[in-house]
Amino acid sequence: MASGGSGSAGGQRKRKTNRLSVGPKESRVDKARRVQQGGQPSEGLSSQPLADLVDWEEAIGGMTTSQAEEALIEGINELQGGGQPSTASAAAAVADNRVAPAEQHAGSLSEGQRTPQQNGPVPSGVEISPRSRVHGTHIQLGISSWSSFIDSNATLVDKSAAIADVMDRNGNLVIAGLYPRRTGKSTFLNTLASFLGIQDEDLSRADRRAAFEGSTLFETDRAFFEANFGKYPVIKFDFKTQDPASRGEALHSVGEAMLRAVSPYVPLLKQIASGCVPTIPGVEVDHIRVDEHKRLASGLVDKIRRVELSEAPPAVNGLSEVIISLMELFRKLLGVKSVVLVDEYDTPFMNALHRPDIDDSTRGAIHRVYANFLCDILKGNNYLHKGVLVGVFDMRNVGLGSGLNLVETYLAHSGIERSGEANPFQRAFGFTASDVWGLVCTFVESLWDHRHNCTNPEQFKRDLLVKCIRRFDGYRIGQVRCVFNTYVVVRFFEASRQAQQNDITASGRSFWVQTGSMRTIESIQVESLELFQRLLRCLMTVYHYRRAGQSDTGAIADLDNVDRVRDDMVERMGSQDQPVYPIDYDEGAHRMLASICMGQGLDSTTDLVGLGTRPLSAAAAIRLLYQAGYLTPISADRVGIPNEEVRDALEDYCAKVVAKHKRNPADVDAVNESIGIYNGKLVQLAGSLNTCMMTTVTGLSTKTLEKEYHTMFSAFVHPARMIGYEVSSQAPMENGASDVIVCPGVRITEHPSSKPYYYVFELKRVADDPDMTYELQMRPAHRQRVERGIRRWAFSALTQIKERYQQAAAVRARHCTVLYTVGIAFWLHRFFLVAKKYRRRERSDGLVDWVDVPYEDADVAGASTSDKSASVENGILVVSTVCSNGTLN
Repeated sequence: MASGGSGSAGGQRKRKTNRLSVGPKESRVDKARRVQQGGQPSEGLSSQPLADLVDWEEAIGGMTTSQAEEALIEGINELQGGGQPSTASAAAAVADNRVAPAEQHAGSLSEGQRTPQQNGPVPSGVEISPRSRVHGTHIQLGISSWSSFIDSNATLVDKSAAIADVMDRNGNLVIAGLYPRRTGKSTFLNTLASFLGIQDEDLSRADRRAAFEGSTLFETDRAFFEANFGKYPVIKFDFKTQDPASRGEALHSVGEAMLRAVSPYVPLLKQIASGCVPTIPGVEVDHIRVDEHKRLASGLVDKIRRVELSEAPPAVNGLSEVIISLMELFRKLLGVKSVVLVDEYDTPFMNALHRPDIDDSTRGAIHRVYANFLCDILKGNNYLHKGVLVGVFDMRNVGLGSGLNLVETYLAHSGIERSGEANPFQRAFGFTASDVWGLVCTFVESLWDHRHNCTNPEQFKRDLLVKCIRRFDGYRIGQVRCVFNTYVVVRFFEASRQAQQNDITASGRSFWVQTGSMRTIESIQVESLELFQRLLRCLMTVYHYRRAGQSDTGAIADLDNVDRVRDDMVERMGSQDQPVYPIDYDEGAHRMLASICMGQGLDSTTDLVGLGTRPLSAAAAIRLLYQAGYLTPISADRVGIPNEEVRDALEDYCAKVVAKHKRNPADVDAVNESIGIYNGKLVQLAGSLNTCMMTTVTGLSTKTLEKEYHTMFSAFVHPARMIGYEVSSQAPMENGASDVIVCPGVRITEHPSSKPYYYVFELKRVADDPDMTYELQMRPAHRQRVERGIRRWAFSALTQIKERYQQAAAVRARHCTVLYTVGIAFWLHRFFLVAKKYRRRERSDGLVDWVDVPYEDADVAGASTSDKSASVENGILVVSTVCSNGTLN
């Protein structure tokens, strides 16, 4: 087995990893801060604090992490040998490291806008994952057992170090880990069984030990390894395929699962029953104990045989009695208790909830079969060393009642606060950023068919990592951030193995939705559609903000500004929060989402009894989406959409939910009706935008950056995607990038009311001006100056569209009937909007012209209100929320 590398089987290079007992390596920026705070300087470095030389917070404002590091270290270098540069020269050195002047970085967050965790170094209390080791020489899909990976030498990311977290560092007797599908739960459970088990059907003890001696667990916790390897009888159940339609079928299914779980030990039982001393490598068996317990073994063999031969449904207590008796025998014969593992324990419960062909009575009977079986073998069992269950959905309030109240259940948000108990599964499931980085290096260096033709492998690795972050990153488990869906990442690399470089980085294929059936989610009907849509709009907005922050000052920005990715950069991604924009959107919806998804004692799962037959509450539907992986915790009080791929899947799902509630497919929901995109009513759009900014958006100030307004506005028009439009931010054009483009998408034909209209939006922020200070702007005597300044910026935006983007937009909009160009200037919560309209005209020669269609007074009749004014000037629509009726709003 290839061990510890990211290269091919022969001549691998071993990637640097931090051990659990060693703190994170001090980065250059951390060193700079240590010196600035008066810490002991490195050899040859002046001890004079940097704070005495230059205002570094001001100097590095607006930079990405990487740029700030380079700037700080250059300043430190100037101090070597006792040199003391002036403030001006130090600031100049910083400026030289910038990619562009500060004005061109208007979209980036300054250091003051980041959280302390974003500004500071990797906290010493956070374990930097050493689990980025990649084994194997080729990618193979469809396998999850440890032995299969070893036999086939398939690519495997080593998660073995998490075994100690689950078994040794968690004191609960029975624990359950509930995480989205395809995050490696089955693979980890199989790894756990192979490590702990006294025997393995496919690998000898010697082969297993040789394999695990190349693991991170062996290197990071040798004492635990020696004390637990091959020590326990492991009884593993797999409920993955169980879908009974009656109580009798449920009993048969549980009986089959029991037979599969005990089958590895049947030969051992027969040996004991015959009085022979069994041979268990690494385990000593006393001959006297065999004689004492051969009757118990013989009885077990008979019970197992009866279950095999019986056509009648077995009794639940009879099935659990076989398991308990087997565990008792092991305890008395070997002197150790047993470990019980249950894979996909929630599947039979959810399948029964979903089936429309059974009634509530039958559904309850099926639930009781599985609940009673699990309770019998896990509750009050003196022969149990540890019970570990994994699944997707929380079933504690559905059929199980208080039967499994001893189970400590961990979801993605468990352990998210440092003050609480650590999440034992946070290192076990999903790929971390370091894991994906290891896979990227392995892929480029040894698995990619075209690797020999790659002229710049380091740059390609960086581009691949950025691609993975954009499409597949975003999950969080406890304190571990930047968690990727394992199967999706592997699918991506397997699909890319024979592809050309440009095709890989440009690919927009989705893999997550294709990884399994989502009939449970897709069958959901919602009672309160209005509340459901409000919560989804809030989620979409959070997603836009997170993605913008990631691109401006987060992981992607850091990676985009380097030619070669360093390991410490990747490690930092997994231990720090992503930048957050200082604009809050619908705080009430934020709190409601966090309470629904992460609230303690929430009983929304009790609504699931009618799943598939009756509409669910909005809370129950949201919680199902959260547990299914459509949503993820962002922080202790925020949830959001993890990544671009899942965002697309969630939009499709929402469209289906909305469609179920509509009798007429031409109906438009209230939100899109108010936005006015579908019918070209920009006065309506301006009114809704004004309401949004005055009631749901907070945190704006005179220092709010233009990029933040871009993000806020693109989130505002995002619901148009639900009625067939595409919304693009920073859309590339021939002469630059237009701020926001809204245009018909491929599904526009599914929405008869949505018109084939094309919109080009250019946004401006009123810059701080000595003549337009905040105090002056707020005085009524200066309201006309305020409006003139904002008006000037709005018309400037419209002119910019005409000069730079309109020609390209006219070509792209050739299949549309109307083209709108819209300039908007923002100041705090106010804005000034101007727009022009063009209609397509087909010429006799087959070409297309765009004819200016002037707005008329009738288009704005009755549109002015107490909080906005609407007028027409020279055929241009003008809407202002700054001044109306001579009053500053």
